[in-house]
Amino acid sequence: MAAAAPNNMRRLKGKLVVSKDSEDASDFDLTAAYPYGGVELGLCRAAAFVWGIRYAPIQAEEFGGVATEYMYLSQQAVLSAVLREYDDDMVRLLFHGIADGMNQSTGAKKTVSGKPVIKAGQAIGQNPGQLATAARHRALLFVPDDADNHEFLLLYNVLPMVQEGSDMKMTAADWAEMGVVFQAIPNSAGKIYEFGRITDIPV
Repeated sequence: MAAAAPNNMRRLKGKLVVSKDSEDASDFDLTAAYPYGGVELGLCRAAAFVWGIRYAPIQAEEFGGVATEYMYLSQQAVLSAVLREYDDDMVRLLFHGIADGMNQSTGAKKTVSGKPVIKAGQAIGQNPGQLATAARHRALLFVPDDADNHEFLLLYNVLPMVQEGSDMKMTAADWAEMGVVFQAIPNSAGKIYEFGRITDIPV
């Protein structure tokens, strides 16, 4: 093991980038310039990654049921973040009820301002919810500000959601921020995430 070195300590501040139209991480080109063939999700104030590693104890009867071994079960990794910018791509990805602002193919306005509108509520008699997130699956890339010396995090397939209980401050004393959550699930090849230097991460 290498000797401890204070210069290996780090603060991992960075940005979030998603694949353009699907959960296919091959949309990313990590040899290209930022945003590596993806779409940046606004201005990220902070992010936190939960490894979500699960173990099960193996109890030894001969020792009175004391756990003498643990079995690795699975990982339910989650990336949560606080976004500070009302970004069009972020709104389209995270909210189920929206009026899209622009036609992405032609560039024509769909709203007067050309900006998306977040909506909630259904007409009486219509299904009020229960909308699956399948059409919103994406690959997600955390890009550190120091891309040469810090680690990237690639989540091969995520379910993007607004964090339940998240609020937006409407005051001159604070920024209008939004909490978001990306639940990592296996992609078609069974991959969940890779955490490491950009030169070592396969897409």
